[in-house]
Amino acid sequence: ARLKAVPPGDKVIVFSFFKGWLDLVEAMLCDDAAKSAAAAADDDEDADGAAAAGGDRRAIARGVCERFDGDVDADEKAAALRRFQAATGPRVLLATVQSGGVGLNIAVANHVIFCDRWFNPCMMEQAIDRTHRIGQTKPVTVTYLDSEDSFDVIMRAVMRKKANNAKVVLGDGTDIGDVSAGGGLGYQEASGTLLHALEVLIGKRKAEATAAMDGGAVPALDGAEGDAYESESEDEDDDFDLAIRSSAK
Repeated sequence: ARLKAVPPGDKVIVFSFFKGWLDLVEAMLCDDAAKSAAAAADDDEDADGAAAAGGDRRAIARGVCERFDGDVDADEKAAALRRFQAATGPRVLLATVQSGGVGLNIAVANHVIFCDRWFNPCMMEQAIDRTHRIGQTKPVTVTYLDSEDSFDVIMRAVMRKKANNAKVVLGDGTDIGDVSAGGGLGYQEASGTLLHALEVLIGKRKAEATAAMDGGAVPALDGAEGDAYESESEDEDDDFDLAIRSSAK
């Protein structure tokens, strides 16, 4: 749905740390392309031909997306980038952060979607910077696909605290705020974040299971409203992070 919302004329890079994630996205794109080709056929014979062509997933994928990961050799990676950067080329580039997150100029794209997160926020920033190169003329939109009440939310909290730690270590500390007043985070406060976050999440899951057996309802963890959401900004309020802080005290 997020890919379909990309305006015509814009291009998007879908990043993941796992090739399996990209395989799933590619399969969905190919399935949509095959269905569109079949629906556009003038008669049953043409539809059968389109369906037969759907058997070659790579042939269909070539028209709707390109791959840039460890399974693609160097020559094919270069060719894939050339096709993607062409005005008439595919609108979607599926790339692992490890392969496509550094050293590339992909300013032709102005939408970045992350399927998952990593422990090092700098790796994701490097990946985003592939679109912030010379030649970029459009605003860049970054989307994180996080499943609510899952490990994704924990990783978001961990990444935020690590980013704050970087400010403590590399900056003069003036933008950290007064920790005692809840205005910021000190370096040591990031210790144990993962453990405490898991405890909060497990506690909520247990409460939900108990309520389900009793026929009652459990209010969502602060700010959680739905099974999944798309986080457009790292600056949004994160009540889950506050719950982690409370459990850590």
